[in-house]
Amino acid sequence: MTEARTPAALGLLDMLQTSTEDMRASVAFYRDALGAHIEVESPEWSQVRLGGVSIGIHGPGASYEGWLPAFRVGDLASARAALEAAGATVEAPHDIPGGVAMQVTDADGHRLALTQYGISAADLEG
Repeated sequence: MTEARTPAALGLLDMLQTSTEDMRASVAFYRDALGAHIEVESPEWSQVRLGGVSIGIHGPGASYEGWLPAFRVGDLASARAALEAAGATVEAPHDIPGGVAMQVTDADGHRLALTQYGISAADLEG
C-alpha cells in the first residue's frame, strides 16, 4: 500500500505561457489572426487575453519551448512541499508583478507553473 500524501491544491488555470524569438510577430498573430486583446506588450514579456484565458509570451532567451500552463495556488509553500514529496523537480520561486511564481517539472519532463498573488519570494523565505 502506498503512503497517503496531501496533494498540492491547485486553483484555476491562470495563464498559458509560451516563448518567442520575435515578439512583434507573435503579438500581431494573436491580435490580428485570433482577435486577442493585448494586456501588456514589451520586448521581454507580453500578455494577451484570448478565450477567457491570458497568454503570456516570454521574449528571446526563455528557458522553455512550447506551452507552460500556470495555475493559481493559495499557499505556494504548501504546494511546493507536496510536489517535492511526490518527487517533482521544483525550481526556486521568483517574484512576478503582483506575486510569486514557481516552475515544476513532473516525472515525464512536462513543466507547469504555480502562482500565488499577494506575496513576495522574500515572504516564502521567512
